[in-house]
Amino acid sequence: MIDQKPLDLITAEDIHDLVKYEVRESRTLEFKLKLPDDPDKDKFELCADVTSLANAAGGTLVYGVAESSGVASKVVGLPDGDADRTERELRTLWQAWIQPRLPPPAYRIIPIGEDRSVLVYRVPKSWAGPHLVLRNENLYGFAREYRASHRTGGGKVSMDATELRHAFAASEERPRQIRQWRDDRITAIMQGRTPVPVVDGPLMVLHLVPLDAFEQPYRL
Repeated sequence: MIDQKPLDLITAEDIHDLVKYEVRESRTLEFKLKLPDDPDKDKFELCADVTSLANAAGGTLVYGVAESSGVASKVVGLPDGDADRTERELRTLWQAWIQPRLPPPAYRIIPIGEDRSVLVYRVPKSWAGPHLVLRNENLYGFAREYRASHRTGGGKVSMDATELRHAFAASEERPRQIRQWRDDRITAIMQGRTPVPVVDGPLMVLHLVPLDAFEQPYRL
């Protein structure tokens, strides 16, 4: 699957395979035919596309692939010059309209022939969410309206009050869980409760643990 393959290894063949094997959009994969004709007018949807992935499990956003009922139907691509322009415009929009800010997602422009390319973004799951999109504001910056989205198996959906409350609580709870886990490990080492005996003397301890380990439910 393209959303499970390292970004720098994705090829034009992988893009065409999306149509060949009728790959369906999912919680971690979304297809976009092109950038809207008026990015400024459609900035909310453009920002929601990336935040919906970051607020969920992360995933891949593909510009230049048409879909029908959520299934990849045709590789259209973007004119080569438009691929660079699209990337710059999206990066500018995301930095201006998303709170808190997201680090710029990694991207790759993949030539597909006939002076056209597909733009692929790899959006990591964010551990500083939920990320909200500024829906609108008046001339003086008052009456701001923010919305939050995430992706499910059925696509992009708005987060309700309960989901937002859980997301904010998880964002605040995770650092406490990590600190507690580290304290427990250091205590066990100091008390000699280790799988392999530790020699006496100065000691450097390096912990490597995937952040997903603190997610509920666990993903194996």
